Amino acid sequence: DENQKTSSPAFLMLEEIVQYVFNTKKIQKIEFFGKVMDWHTKWIDKNDTRTMFHINCYRFNFIQLAHKALSSLKNIKQK
Repeated sequence: DENQKTSSPAFLMLEEIVQYVFNTKKIQKIEFFGKVMDWHTKWIDKNDTRTMFHINCYRFNFIQLAHKALSSLKNIKQK
């Protein structure tokens, strides 16, 4: 049932993987990138989240200009 998001096969597999990783104690920390989702907060304390920033650095100015132009086109297309 697609409405049961907390018991989807993908979510259940992820939960098993996370349990296995922590039970074997080979890895102490798993990080998820992107905005905090409801299912993230079921496994962690909300205070354990942190903000991450993405920065682009360009060697040549024309590459930055091309990236900005492409981003603008994508934004126009999505509207």
